[in-house]
Amino acid sequence: MKRKRYTKEKIISILKEHDAGASVPDPSRCHGIVENTIYRWKSKYDGMGVSEAKRLRVLESENAKLKKLKPMTQWPLSYPPSCAMFLASC
Repeated sequence: MKRKRYTKEKIISILKEHDAGASVPDPSRCHGIVENTIYRWKSKYDGMGVSEAKRLRVLESENAKLKKLKPMTQWPLSYPPSCAMFLASC
């Protein structure tokens, strides 16, 4: 069975339903998710607004792009004097 993917905005709206006074089984039945999922989402996204979730998504995508980039060089082209003395002694 294919897993449903909820956007962070949808997750936050589900958590706001729970914060408004609904017990955990109610939103879980309504949206077709397991109760444990609500608790897991609550630990990760509790207190976060929709704008903060959008910013988090942008930062996560930026981090993914940066991780894919390879550094141009492994070491800097000019070493500090302390490193140059250490490398000369090796």
